[in-house]
Amino acid sequence: MLALIESAQPWSARALSMTNRESILEHYAQSPDPYVRGIVAFNASTSTALAESLAKDLHSSVRLNAAFCPQLPRATRAFLAHHDPDPWVRREIVAAMTNREMRAILEGCRLVDWHTEGSPAGITQEVWLLGFPTSADADFS
Repeated sequence: MLALIESAQPWSARALSMTNRESILEHYAQSPDPYVRGIVAFNASTSTALAESLAKDLHSSVRLNAAFCPQLPRATRAFLAHHDPDPWVRREIVAAMTNREMRAILEGCRLVDWHTEGSPAGITQEVWLLGFPTSADADFS
């Protein structure tokens, strides 16, 4: 799995976003690339300890994606919603906590119901994270 992700192919981000292997998630949580850390933070299989650590990341988009990790304790999510230094992060978390559809993401829903041409519904090569425009320049090394 590590070799697949480090191959930096278009599916590398997708593979990282779907893995449930804690050792891989821990490895990539240390990446210098905030997009890669954001993928780990948003992964529904990320452990509580790792989600808590990423919720303290210096990059606001990593903290926001950690807030959407279902393993992040509610108390930590609430703290971010009220005390994160970035008002955008606070606003997005509060919106998610008060919107029924967004709460599904907080609970771990990661499926999509749209598709790009040539790919079946629910499958996309691109991994979309909150606050990150694209994975095109992600550094998986």
